[in-house]
Amino acid sequence: MKSKLSLFALAVLLLAARAEANQFWTWTGDCLTVVFGASTVCDKAIFEAITIDAYVPGSLVERAGGDPNTLVSASYADDAGGFQPAFDFFHNGFALEFPAVSGEALGFLRTEGARFLSFPDGSWEFSAEGAAPDCTFGQPGNLLCSYRVNGNHGTWTRVPGPSTLALVALGLVGLAD
Repeated sequence: MKSKLSLFALAVLLLAARAEANQFWTWTGDCLTVVFGASTVCDKAIFEAITIDAYVPGSLVERAGGDPNTLVSASYADDAGGFQPAFDFFHNGFALEFPAVSGEALGFLRTEGARFLSFPDGSWEFSAEGAAPDCTFGQPGNLLCSYRVNGNHGTWTRVPGPSTLALVALGLVGLAD
């Protein structure tokens, strides 16, 4: 009885706390071509994003008509040195859509200075200002440190946030009792 009371008290505390059950998105892909901004081709690329829990996977969010806070954070990196640490969706975002299911799927993020696109056949493209390896703004031949790469075998995975996982674990413990 004491353990059930403890579980009930923990559940009340978790539910009373501010809920931040964000959605975590990870995309990985193979590089084919660096179109501009680097002398070497990358092998692997990764795009990671976090959206608020209210985001409906597979739905389009347009900055002009949607909640600018939908995208909590996003970043891109590849093993050739291409790197975009943060997509500024709040101030400079245009649109985003992440897939409803894991695997090869349509997904994209567009901002004023960067864009990431994945297509249903697994092909993908990334381009951004300031993302070129060893970027020094104003360097001859690439004043904005522009970078563009494309590839294939892009796949998405989505996992619930840590607070959601904690509530699921709590429920499983309660069922085992």
